[in-house]
Amino acid sequence: MSNTETNQPTNLFLTATNFKMLPKASREELVAKVITGLNHPDPIKRRTIVQRGILLLLARQTDDEQQAETTEHHNCVGFTAADAKRLTFLGKWLQEGNHLTNAKVADYAKRLHKYRVQLAQLAFEKERLKLLRAANQPNT
Repeated sequence: MSNTETNQPTNLFLTATNFKMLPKASREELVAKVITGLNHPDPIKRRTIVQRGILLLLARQTDDEQQAETTEHHNCVGFTAADAKRLTFLGKWLQEGNHLTNAKVADYAKRLHKYRVQLAQLAFEKERLKLLRAANQPNT
């Protein structure tokens, strides 16, 4: 395998300044990874992934939306109007250190499938930031 091939994903994450700039195949791969995580066979890992997803989406809600437990801004970020009350309440409950039961994990994993693209965008942003930090580290 050539050096170019092995560096391709890293280069894509560094050159694409946002998720939509990624090639379609790369975006679809990230979305597939999110779906795989939401369906993870290990119940502990699945619980962690689902709870983290809810908390990440909650963080994308504006302050006024979190306060009112609604969707005030139709900006395609955070929860939909149909989920805002329930998932905002749940996110706040999780922030207090509570955890979902296995039955609830399955229910909320299904619900989070509609947010798979947002979660993939967040995964992209996290990976890109990690790579940028590594690229800016002085070689020792």
